[in-house]
Amino acid sequence: MVLRMIDIRTDKNLSPDEIEYLLEAAFFALSRPMRVNEIAGILDQEERVVRSIVKKIRAKYKKNGFAFRLDEIATDVFMIRINEDLEDILKDILEGEDLFKFNQIEIDVLTHLVYQQPIRQNDLLKMIEKHKKKDITKAVDILKVEDYIFESKEKNAIILRTTNKFALEFGFSTEMKHLKQQLYWRLKRNA
Repeated sequence: MVLRMIDIRTDKNLSPDEIEYLLEAAFFALSRPMRVNEIAGILDQEERVVRSIVKKIRAKYKKNGFAFRLDEIATDVFMIRINEDLEDILKDILEGEDLFKFNQIEIDVLTHLVYQQPIRQNDLLKMIEKHKKKDITKAVDILKVEDYIFESKEKNAIILRTTNKFALEFGFSTEMKHLKQQLYWRLKRNA
């Protein structure tokens, strides 16, 4: 598909095909989650329009048997990933690369946690519906041991947050307010 030159800073009349084109490029370039409301804000589009186009992209990838998929990893939060059947093959090809540091459940836990932190552990368990609670709990325990998340107790609840190690390893500030701003600006800058 050949599209006209697009400048999302000045062009507010994007066609659905142009939005789809930009979204696919952004998902590939970022390799990290993107929220519908953030995409809509960057492209100056309504959230319902962005949701509809994301749904179209997901259906296209599934129908055509692409090597990757566009997962909804939290409500209105999407990320491009390789298909699970290719992970073992790619692990062998990319031996030594850090692409598979976390399994799928650990990625889902970290993704939810980064966007929602601080969060009660029970709320996190409820939010991640596609995995069993015992598997999520195990992932949380592993991430605590690996020092990517820590817990504190407040009243009768366990509160989870990411650690300085997580922030430093992924190039974020160790201060929570700055980390959330950095997530926002990285998504905005790279869209």
